[in-house]
Amino acid sequence: AAPIDLGEMILKALQAVQGKLLPEAIRILAFGISFPSVVDLHKQAEELRSIAPLQFLIPKATLNKMGKVTTRQNSATSEDDDAIRSQMLEIAAELQSFNAQRFIHPARLQIHREHCIRIDDLLPFLFNNPFIPEGRERIFAQGLHAGFLGDYLTAVHLLIPQLENSIRFVLFREGAIVSGLDSDGIQEEHDLNRLLYAPESKKIFGEDIVFELQGLLIERSGTNLRNLLAHGLLDFDEFWSPRICYAWWLALRLCLSITYRRNE
Repeated sequence: AAPIDLGEMILKALQAVQGKLLPEAIRILAFGISFPSVVDLHKQAEELRSIAPLQFLIPKATLNKMGKVTTRQNSATSEDDDAIRSQMLEIAAELQSFNAQRFIHPARLQIHREHCIRIDDLLPFLFNNPFIPEGRERIFAQGLHAGFLGDYLTAVHLLIPQLENSIRFVLFREGAIVSGLDSDGIQEEHDLNRLLYAPESKKIFGEDIVFELQGLLIERSGTNLRNLLAHGLLDFDEFWSPRICYAWWLALRLCLSITYRRNE
């Protein structure tokens, strides 16, 4: 394969938003890259298996900084869908980092240089938005604003819980079951670990976005950001990693994607 010229890609990202009015620049940032399709990810995983079959035959375990096993993948046969899915999640996670470095971060930085972005500049995108429940607009605005300033630590702490609530909100509005009774008869809200596997999720958001959300937020073989964040397992420096930048961008993208598939 030909070497990737990251410098040229960064220059194109800067030029894409340079000199644009703020609303247009924000939309270019939000829609300037696409999600990888599940079909393409599956194809890449299958191709990797054919090129490097030993990678799938040898059991793998992932350790955290404390040496604890966080994921375990047993040796796989050619029919092992779990192994293929795990590889797809790893590929998607690498693409998230790559897209953050070649487009999201440089475009975000250029917008920040040209515009003195205020929280109020973001509110027109957020009010009367079918993804955002009434009363949550300013929380999203503060989280997105923090990201535009490069403060991803604040951004994801504000945005990840709100993304979870918004996904629940949209699913409920479309008739999905988003809560249930526990053994004591208490009505418990379903979290992302369940919501993103509800069949309605694919119908409403689309298969590619749902897979991206699963990998970024809750899958151990992916980035698993929601669970790492909820349990305080991220160090300070990790909040400035490309995948955290990508999580901020994904929140922006979802807020601007104001139309969703309806149940048929």
